[in-house]
Amino acid sequence: MGYTLNKGFTFLEVIIVVAILLVLTGTVMPMYVGIINDRSLAEVEDQIILILRLARGRSDAGLSDSAHGVYVDNDVLPHSLVLFEGGSYLSRNPAQDYVVEFGEEFSLTTNFAGGDVVFSRVLARADEEGEIVATHIGGEQEIIQINKLGQIR
Repeated sequence: MGYTLNKGFTFLEVIIVVAILLVLTGTVMPMYVGIINDRSLAEVEDQIILILRLARGRSDAGLSDSAHGVYVDNDVLPHSLVLFEGGSYLSRNPAQDYVVEFGEEFSLTTNFAGGDVVFSRVLARADEEGEIVATHIGGEQEIIQINKLGQIR
């Protein structure tokens, strides 16, 4: 009389494990995608703040004895920010432009007249109050505000 020892899993056990894994994957994936989107939007917000502070810092330091500003270029994809030297985007020195492009999954909008904010030379005050809004294709938004004193956030 011998015993036969079955090693391995039955087909039913394998199907149950696969079904459990599919259910777990289905519940975890949307959370994972949401976390990735939130992180990407936070990185875009950080870049926008960095460019604004760089323009303000250049104006504050009197670099090239000129005002500096940031223009929101949302005419074509991918949207971009242009750090420029001069009293406005239209009267700038294009040779001094620094352009930062964002992915096509982001859109940038602003309520600044002409699409630009200019920080005055030495005092680094903004020419007007306003905001830049970064929107992810999924609908999430980050709003960066600039007041007349040139404070960002």
